[in-house]
Amino acid sequence: MHKQQSRQRLIEAGQSVFEENGFLNTSVEMITNAAGASRGTFYLHFNSTAEVLVEAFTHAHIDRVLTLFDDLAALEALTPDALQNWICNYIVLYEDTKLIMRAFLQGQSRGGQDVLNTADDVLEGFLSAIVKTISIMREKRGHTADAKDDKMRALLMWAQLERLCYYWFIRGQDKIDRRRAAALISNSWIALLDGDRPSTGNRGS
Repeated sequence: MHKQQSRQRLIEAGQSVFEENGFLNTSVEMITNAAGASRGTFYLHFNSTAEVLVEAFTHAHIDRVLTLFDDLAALEALTPDALQNWICNYIVLYEDTKLIMRAFLQGQSRGGQDVLNTADDVLEGFLSAIVKTISIMREKRGHTADAKDDKMRALLMWAQLERLCYYWFIRGQDKIDRRRAAALISNSWIALLDGDRPSTGNRGS
């Protein structure tokens, strides 16, 4: 129990330090000082600051996003209002975790393979969650699930929302009407959910 508690303190301290200083300006000493731990304790649990970053980001952002997608799949009816509210909740979450997100993005370029592997896992995890959600929602709306087609829809939906949040909160494009943005994304998502695969038949010349 004590070992697990010391690990958790290092992760929480790491998140705080990463959020304040970014990944590139964070050292092992800064994390151990914030956690009230020794270097020996740090290296008992982690090999690098990149590993702490991965743990902190997973806890602060990834786990919460996956929970949000579970909530989306659990909706009985995907009405425009319900979807807009969900999108607003996602935006609030991203805003809440934007500092650790910024540190994680820095870590992808300088943090080594651990961070890169986690970035790939994040994308695959998000896509898997969205694909599952899309399949459920399309079936509820009378459509037949198609793994490849649903994955393409998932990628389009997630990229749209994720890139908006990136430019909004990471790049500082803060003059955006949140409710209006959610409404536009909601309309786009409903079209993607209800749209049928285009015909692959031969076209006349």
